[in-house]
Amino acid sequence: MADITTDERLRAALAALARTDFGALRHDNAEVTRVEVPVHPGPVAPEEFREYLALTVREWGPVSLYGGADGVFALWQGDSVFRLLKLDARAAVTALATDPRACQEWFARVCEPGDLTVANAPYSWLGGTSAVREEFPGSWFTAFARTWEEMTEGLAATLRDVYLGMRYLGVGAPGPLDDEPDTVRISLAPYGCTHWEDPRIVQLEQRIAETRVYVDGSTVDRTWLTARGFVPMVGGQWRWVRPLPPDRSEFAAELAVELLREFGFRQPLDTCFRSGRASSPYESFSLHAIGADLEYLESFTYQEDEDE
Repeated sequence: MADITTDERLRAALAALARTDFGALRHDNAEVTRVEVPVHPGPVAPEEFREYLALTVREWGPVSLYGGADGVFALWQGDSVFRLLKLDARAAVTALATDPRACQEWFARVCEPGDLTVANAPYSWLGGTSAVREEFPGSWFTAFARTWEEMTEGLAATLRDVYLGMRYLGVGAPGPLDDEPDTVRISLAPYGCTHWEDPRIVQLEQRIAETRVYVDGSTVDRTWLTARGFVPMVGGQWRWVRPLPPDRSEFAAELAVELLREFGFRQPLDTCFRSGRASSPYESFSLHAIGADLEYLESFTYQEDEDE
């Protein structure tokens, strides 16, 4: 017998999941909330995943929402079932169906007492149309961190998921008035800060090819900055830039949190963040699991100043 191809396996999985009826499934098992079908054990290349995604779109229709959750996913939202095509951090691919009522009940349990932390956040970022994203359960939340270690983990996971999204789902094209490449920008600042002129702001930038960290050179000892690989820029800013692989995300997160502690912040609750995405491929894009509260902070950009 000939081997079953991945495309055939995926078509069979999509057809089975399209018939998922959680009402009927709960007659046999009251606890069932999701059905998963492995598609490829990985690792798959970005072009392979995009082929699987194109096949899924042909079977299930247009994607409702994209996001990151220890990898990336595309989601098809229905009244009685959510269907997903997911790629995990090891680049393995799974198709699954989840019960939306279970999602709503879960959010009610973890959000009411304020217990939604980066450790149990269901996703790190969402991208899609504003209308769909705002209707998605829990799309308003921002998970918090109790310790600096938790914040480092949340920030690193977010940067890694954003990178995987850029690599496997694609990047946006620069607009006619701005030639900046697709860039996710995160500004970390003192809680309650309302303007970027505060010198205690750390900014991270994630692009498909590199990760950057910026800081005001007047706030931290220059010997400290130089020892960690920062270089001065014209205008007083200092910049740390490293090409990927993705493990740079972990290092950048550690560096950002170390800077916040150098500023004298006692805990993650002393910080807030603002984020944006230049040349985004999505109408609406948001981050949810950094570990700091979302506050109004004018998300600032750095000019491509030359190093001193």
